[in-house]
Amino acid sequence: MLGGTAEVTAEAHRKSAAGTTLKLISHTVNPIQGYKKQEDTMLKYRYDTQLLIDGENLSDDRINEYISHNIEGDCLLAIGDEDLIKIHFHTNTPWKVLEYCASLGEIYDIVIEDMERQSHGLKG
Repeated sequence: MLGGTAEVTAEAHRKSAAGTTLKLISHTVNPIQGYKKQEDTMLKYRYDTQLLIDGENLSDDRINEYISHNIEGDCLLAIGDEDLIKIHFHTNTPWKVLEYCASLGEIYDIVIEDMERQSHGLKG
């Protein structure tokens, strides 16, 4: 419907590889303005931290365990093989993630997005 607003509601619970429950929430879709989150809540963890680790003898299980026990955050995903691991993690201390991952190998394709800014329609 051109110029109108359509409400799309989706609720889904799924276990990620890290065992974190994921939930989709309601969004309002306006073709002109884009998506708007229904609830305007403050985020517990502000920074979406993503990167790749290139190394040797890497273990996604050990990386998952270390980050889970030593760096506060949620939505952790550490997946890959012994040579390359993809990290995705929401935290307020992304520098700790970078420091730890850099100790394991070469880090690259680093993306840190400010989800608080994004929730207000700004660049993250």
